[in-house]
Formats: sequence, structure tokens, C-alpha cells
Amino acid sequence: MGVTAGIGGIVATTVPLCPRCHPLLFSISRSLFVPPMSDSDLDAVTITVTDHDAKVHTISVPTDFPLMQGLIEHLPLKAECGGACACATCHVYLADPSLFSAPSEDEIDMLDMAFSVNTNSRLSCQLMISPAHAGMVVTLAPGTEKD
Repeated sequence: MGVTAGIGGIVATTVPLCPRCHPLLFSISRSLFVPPMSDSDLDAVTITVTDHDAKVHTISVPTDFPLMQGLIEHLPLKAECGGACACATCHVYLADPSLFSAPSEDEIDMLDMAFSVNTNSRLSCQLMISPAHAGMVVTLAPGTEKD
């Protein structure tokens, strides 16, 4: 467990990186493992998102990726831990929570630290998008705005 050096100085880790504790490693790992998406290269679904200012957006999110990845490509969502379920800064409200399976214990623990949690609250990093999610409606929760 921990950080080990790899070929050519590339760093690999077996634990989630905290951006506050390891800002350089976090930015390197995020750029290596979370490439920018190109809608033309991926199968995608269209979803409707209400942002922090109550403005409604229609965005394309690739299937087989977490919802968080699509959100950060289009909107100012913090998502500080990069999808490791180690913070609650990708908190969203789902118009139809039944579209996804129940949250894991780890997700529930993280939601306990989030602001304004409702029965339809989820962490977008834990929601894998599939074709069945086309047309879904999401609202960004308070406290998840980028500074």
C-alpha cells in the first residue's frame, strides 16, 4: 500500500490520492488516467443538468464512464478526489434515483459529510453511465462549485 516509482519516473499508487496532501501527484495521475473526452470517440448519452445558478444545460456524457467525468468536462464541479469516493464534492441530486442501484456503504459515509443531502442525493463519481441513462435529469448540489 502506498506510492511506488515506476518506469521512467511514472508514479503508481494503490490508494486514492488526496489533492490537498499530494497536489502534484494528484494532477499527474489525473492527467494520465482521466483523459479529456471527445464525444466523437465514445458512445454517449444526453442528460439534462441544472447548475449551481439554476441554469439548465443539455450535455453529452460517455457511456461506461462515471457521471462525474461528463459533468467536469462541461460544468464547474469540484470533484476534488478525482472519483475515488474520498470526498463529497461531486454531490448531485437525481430526478429519478431508481435509475441506479443503491449507494455503497462508502458512498453513504461520504454523503454524511456533504451539504444539503436529500433522499435523491448521490456522488456522481459512483454513477456509471449506460445507454439506459439517456435523458436523465441531474441537479448539482450546493457546496460542489469550483472556487
